[in-house]
Amino acid sequence: GDALLTSIVAEYLFQYYPLAKEGALTKLRAKIVSRVKLNQIGKEMGLFELAQISNHHKNFGDDIHGNLLESLIGALFIDRGYEKTKNYVIKKIILPNVDMERLESLVLSYKAFLIEWGQKQKKEIQFITEEDAGVHPKISYTAQIFLDREPLAKSKALSKKKAEEKAARIAARILKINPKPLNS
Repeated sequence: GDALLTSIVAEYLFQYYPLAKEGALTKLRAKIVSRVKLNQIGKEMGLFELAQISNHHKNFGDDIHGNLLESLIGALFIDRGYEKTKNYVIKKIILPNVDMERLESLVLSYKAFLIEWGQKQKKEIQFITEEDAGVHPKISYTAQIFLDREPLAKSKALSKKKAEEKAARIAARILKINPKPLNS
């Protein structure tokens, strides 16, 4: 179901944004078919409550909602074919659950967004992330971002990736940069 969903979403986006560049459409598609978004949609559709699951399988992670959604799409395809599945996905999944304008401004990775901005602006963006030494049982990291060798933003988190993402989000806010809509 996941490959089919990705294909349908790609086709839909191509028709919705006929003048958009391929890279922009790829990013938008990734936002729609992200695990977080699929879990949210599957949960809102109440798919877990509809699933017939034996009692000895009680410990499911949050991904069960997205997995059930993908399974539903795969089953529809087997039973009804591509066109009917595509129509269902667009009418029952994309249109009621995906706000395209809001999605355009959603940033999946502030680190990637900031690096891309720096390249376009001919600015040097540098991330320096260090493991914090200490006696705390959980290891933490401090990420610092430099813009043209000047300190710009700093953040701490329990993982290197989260520290860098938080620092990049702070940097984007300081620089007042936001993603541009696809149709602009």
